[in-house]
Amino acid sequence: MAIPRMIEFIESLIGPGGGFIAEHGGSQVIIPVFPPHTRLSYQLSPHLREYALIAYEIMFSPVIVPDCFEGTIHHSGKNKYRGILSSAMLNSRIESYGVVTASSPLTITIENITGLNQYGEAIAHFLPIATSEDYKFILDALDDLANKGDREFRSEALKYMQFMQSQHPGGQN
Repeated sequence: MAIPRMIEFIESLIGPGGGFIAEHGGSQVIIPVFPPHTRLSYQLSPHLREYALIAYEIMFSPVIVPDCFEGTIHHSGKNKYRGILSSAMLNSRIESYGVVTASSPLTITIENITGLNQYGEAIAHFLPIATSEDYKFILDALDDLANKGDREFRSEALKYMQFMQSQHPGGQN
């Protein structure tokens, strides 16, 4: 399932107590004057009353001058991205599925690698999850969705096989 469709599915889930289990959240960082050879690290983590964030998209402003910033995206002990923010990168979105918790934040580091002041802007999209029970509810719903198609396929295949057998005289070759 593609990430945007999976996020739509999660946003449509009604929790056991009623109401949506997760709704859209986002964060934006704007640096109007980013000095030369300056490095900035931004950490995305849940608010104190939240269990987790399901981070699914990071994008940079298309008005950033290409090839002026080097950046990394780090999560759960792994570098998810490292490189120069080229025009291709600035005109794309980084779609991923990462569960951000207080003990496993998402860290974005960006450095102005030019000798001039630059403009910087980054936007992250996520789904805030209130409790570990809500997160488990989401996992169970995704598991049901993933297995539903398989069960339905097997059921249809069995019906078709039974129909084919019923059409053959004597039920054998």
